[in-house]
Amino acid sequence: MSGVILLWVGDELVAVQGTHGAETIRFLLRRYLSPRSRRRPSHFGWEICSAPLARETELLRELPAVPRWNRSPRPDGPSPRGTQEKRHR
Repeated sequence: MSGVILLWVGDELVAVQGTHGAETIRFLLRRYLSPRSRRRPSHFGWEICSAPLARETELLRELPAVPRWNRSPRPDGPSPRGTQEKRHR
């Protein structure tokens, strides 16, 4: 299922990421929640939608600041798309 995931560490929203291509919400969550991941969220949320990258952009624009995991690629997991970061500076 396509959509957007939101990841938190404690009270801080650290990432917003939409699925791309054949990715699913489950696929993204498994990568972030993998025991091998160096960055692990404390909790997460998701939203099912038909245009996940557009929704990701919309959510990022609504935030006062770009979440920290969206600012730089993750060395061990999904890389947030840099195009969204550039649009929100």
